[in-house]
Amino acid sequence: MKYQRRPEIVEAEQFDPAKKPWPLLVCYEPEWRDQDGSMMGGYYYVSGRGQIYPGDYYVHGKGPYGGPEAMNRKDFEKLYEPVPEHQEK
Repeated sequence: MKYQRRPEIVEAEQFDPAKKPWPLLVCYEPEWRDQDGSMMGGYYYVSGRGQIYPGDYYVHGKGPYGGPEAMNRKDFEKLYEPVPEHQEK
């Protein structure tokens, strides 16, 4: 049996750390320690939802897993396409 994703309109934006304010729940961790204790560089993350990288999409409200989500560009573009302007409302 075949299945398809139901049409769904979501609010989303590509994440750019230089563009502020950042989306709700996006935070920055300036440095952290790897398992062996070595210091690693900073990273961005969506609180409680995992890391987000520049160019990833931030899905506002309910993403595919039930809350605000960070999705890499490739996965996002597989699931969603831009809504024509006359249908955005």
